Formats: sequence, structure tokens, C-alpha cells
Amino acid sequence: MENTNIYVLGRRGKLLGYALEEGYDSTPFDADWLFNGQAPESIQRLANRVADISLSEGAEGETVMITPIIGGDERVGSMIFVRSADFTQEDQDIARIAGVALGMIISRVIRARQEDKAAETRAARSAINSLSYSEIVAMQKIFEELDGDEGLLIASRIADEADITRSVIVNALRKLASANVIESRSLGMKGTYLRILNSEIRKEFEKQWYPHS
Repeated sequence: MENTNIYVLGRRGKLLGYALEEGYDSTPFDADWLFNGQAPESIQRLANRVADISLSEGAEGETVMITPIIGGDERVGSMIFVRSADFTQEDQDIARIAGVALGMIISRVIRARQEDKAAETRAARSAINSLSYSEIVAMQKIFEELDGDEGLLIASRIADEADITRSVIVNALRKLASANVIESRSLGMKGTYLRILNSEIRKEFEKQWYPHS
């Protein structure tokens, strides 16, 4: 559509994408929220109330057209079209088709992410099941010490604090590294570098929490 600004919002108002008229970095419609990537609640409520194509007048007199994005039999977002002129029936038909096509794409992305998360959860559980009680206690202490998803740890100090042997920590790290849920690398006197590769491993350890002190 010519001379039209287009915005794609997720169900909770996250800005998934946009296209403005050539020469514009923002417009009166989006100036307060475009660059932080989150539509205000007023626009979210307006968009989420729309069950089909909706036409309305914006605060600056512009014409606003909203179409729902449906994917996998559920609402996954909204498309908002804004311009100074009215939208024709052909414009509305194009918007409806675009909403269907975009819904298919978004639903595929959502399913892929869900499948990836499920696969990571299975891998994390399998890795944890390979550990002994003492090794789980060791990793519990290590994750307590780890700041974020990567960092350095001193195995001897952690072993003393958790009242376990250093070999238990080494074995636990080796097993989890073999399962590709963490990366572990010795840096000699500096300690051991640890990086989490599986985003679900912390959550799964929390479900098997054992006291270590």
C-alpha cells in the first residue's frame, strides 16, 4: 500500500516489525513508543478488541486500519495500517490476506520455539538423571555461584563450601559437558570457565533441589 505506515504487534503489544513512509523515522501516531518496541496499553486494547478489519480515526485525524493476525486457530497479533487518506475495499482485502499469511509465519515460529524448548527440557532432564546425589549437590552450589550464564569458578573452594570432594565437581562438569548442556574448560590456576548452553538446565536443577548446608 502506498503512503501507508504499517506496524505488526504481538498479542501483548510487542512491536514485531514496522515499515514507515520513505523519509520518516517516526510519525505522530508512533512517536512515543516506536523506538522502545512496545505499543502503549491504549493501542493494545484497541488492537486486541478487533475481531476483523476495523477502521477508525486517529488522534491526528489519520485513518487507522487494524486487522487481526490469526495463526493456528488463535490470535497471535495485529497489523495496524495508518495513513492520511481513506482505505479502499481493495486495501482491506490486501490487509486481510496479509494478516492470514503473517499468522501462518508467526505460528510456525511459535511452534518451532516450543519444540526447541521441549527438546532442551528433555536434554536437561536426561543430563541431570546421569548425575549422582553428590554431583547434583555440587552443581547446585556451582549454579548458586555462577553470575549469569557464564563465569569462572574455583572448584576447590566450592568443594570445601559444599563439603564434597573436588573430583565430584570435575565428574559433574564432565557429564554435563558431554551432554552438551554446559561448556566447561579448565584455565589452570585461574579456575574453570563455565558457560550454560541449555537455557532449561537451571529450571530443571531447581526442581531437584537438595540442601547442601
